[in-house]
Amino acid sequence: MEGQKEIPAETRFDDMTGAASINFREGESLQSFAAKIAHVDLDRYQPIFMRLYVEHYPIITIYALDKANYQAHHQQTGKLLVRKYKVDVKLEEVLGYFKQLDFFAAGRRLPGRGIRRNYVSSVGREKPEA
Repeated sequence: MEGQKEIPAETRFDDMTGAASINFREGESLQSFAAKIAHVDLDRYQPIFMRLYVEHYPIITIYALDKANYQAHHQQTGKLLVRKYKVDVKLEEVLGYFKQLDFFAAGRRLPGRGIRRNYVSSVGREKPEA
């Protein structure tokens, strides 16, 4: 999205890094997803981002602003006051909320930003044999 600051992926390994984008299904949003998956109290907390981490099993972490206290905390510290909701999930359940998921990762020797546009010439699209 134009004008938004990119949040880098956090990894403990250096194989590949990248970015992802999500469009929720019709009638779903980050707020409804957070309430259903992580039982976030939407009257008190405002979900602002999520993280999907998979090592041995998938974990969703929802970061939600404390609506009543975040402004004073931000003025004092310069940081957002959030509550983290960490939930073990089934990947199929999570993917069911998404209309589209676009995930892109590049090797560390290649710049991830703009790589598809600036560094790759495509000669066509191959479909794997069935």
